[in-house]
Amino acid sequence: QRSMAPGAPDKINFQFFVVDQKVTNAFALSNGIVVIYSRFFELLENEAQLAAVVGHEMSHVIQEHTYRQLQYHKKALIALRIGGTIAASRGNYSLANAATLIEAAVRNGYGRSLEDQADRLGLEYMINAGYDPRETPRIWKVLTLAEGDKPTNFFWSNHNNNTTRRSYLMAELRNNYTDLDYSRLQKGEDQFAAVAGRVKSRAQNSKKAKVKY
Repeated sequence: QRSMAPGAPDKINFQFFVVDQKVTNAFALSNGIVVIYSRFFELLENEAQLAAVVGHEMSHVIQEHTYRQLQYHKKALIALRIGGTIAASRGNYSLANAATLIEAAVRNGYGRSLEDQADRLGLEYMINAGYDPRETPRIWKVLTLAEGDKPTNFFWSNHNNNTTRRSYLMAELRNNYTDLDYSRLQKGEDQFAAVAGRVKSRAQNSKKAKVKY
């Protein structure tokens, strides 16, 4: 992306935003908008960890994951949903529920595979940018200590749980980056602490909109 000329067909105009939300979340839109919730600046420890989060979201955009998710077994899943609706209309709720579970398992299973790819590419992106990739699996330890963890639900989870993602990333580092010269890579602790302090101060001093019902 960085090497592409302005106006190139595949060039993505990435824009990054921090939103004041006490939820540990980040997301990316297909047009290159990446949103990081301010809660991350309370929990993450350094710039390398933030780079991992940003790289993960950027990979979703570059790899067109939203489009791929929509197209994955599209016709078969639509047929399955129609079949479930027909079954429910005829009172066969067991069959309708089975169709719903099958659709959920297929969609969310594929979603988890896309998340794995985003984690894997996020490692590559942050290394190319000069950050220590060992900080990526640590993110999931930090989040688990702060907020706990829960099992991955085969049918309804479109992300693996923290423990599984941490194990996956550690395996990636062990299998693909054993020759990496970590001495040339940075964590960016001091700079991140300064920015995190600014985010916290801004959130505390910002005016909240009041909505009357």
